Amino acid sequence: MGDFEIDSKIKLYKIWNRLSSGSYFPPPVRRVEIPCAGDRAAALQTLLGTAKLNGLNPAEWLMNTLEKLPSWPNSRIDELLPLTPDQIETIKQTLPARVTW
Repeated sequence: MGDFEIDSKIKLYKIWNRLSSGSYFPPPVRRVEIPCAGDRAAALQTLLGTAKLNGLNPAEWLMNTLEKLPSWPNSRIDELLPLTPDQIETIKQTLPARVTW
C-alpha cells in the first residue's frame, strides 16, 4: 500500500504539472460531432444574400419566414426560400410533372 501511494503521488504530480502548463489533453470519453456555428451563419448569410439579389427585403423575408416556420408543413419547406414569384414559376415549369409545390 505504501508503494502505491508514493507512485500515485508522483503520477498525480506529473498530471498536475502538465495540466497547469497546458500540455495535458485527456482523450475524449465519447466523440460527438458538433455542427460548427460558422456553418449555420454561412447558410443564413447565403439566404439573406439571395433574398437581396432577388429584390426582396432580407429583414422582411426573414421575419415572414420565421413567423410561418412553426406551422409550415415540411413537404412545402422549399416554398419559403427567398425567391420571387417569377423564379418559382420558372422552377415549376422545369420540374417533372410529379413534383408539386
